[in-house]
Amino acid sequence: MYSEVQSKLFNELNNNTNITDLLDSFNSDFMIENSEVCPNSWELEKSTLNYYETNRDNYSKYDDITFTTNCRAFKYVDSKNIAEVIKTELHEKTVDNYIFTVVLLGSTLKPVDERDNYNTIIDINVRQK
Repeated sequence: MYSEVQSKLFNELNNNTNITDLLDSFNSDFMIENSEVCPNSWELEKSTLNYYETNRDNYSKYDDITFTTNCRAFKYVDSKNIAEVIKTELHEKTVDNYIFTVVLLGSTLKPVDERDNYNTIIDINVRQK
């Protein structure tokens, strides 16, 4: 079932033009990756998303998974804006048999060195109805 939940989140991020209009593309795909780190081929100047599972309710009969999403951008305002749009678009949204809830909109982290960019963290819970 994990792959179905993962696919639901990816589809919601990838098929929403309010979100993808803020992202760059690589090889004609939007820069959205299910991974704890961005691929090495992605440039720092690009606006990207990477998400990964951080919490799962193993005692529930239904899927209940939280994903941490990194909203990365070269500029502070772009990173923050991506996260705010995701919150607006996904919070309390129902798709098929799943409910999306934004459970955390974190602070924007500054780059730690010249190989880093701004990152606003947003946690999204996806659970089955």
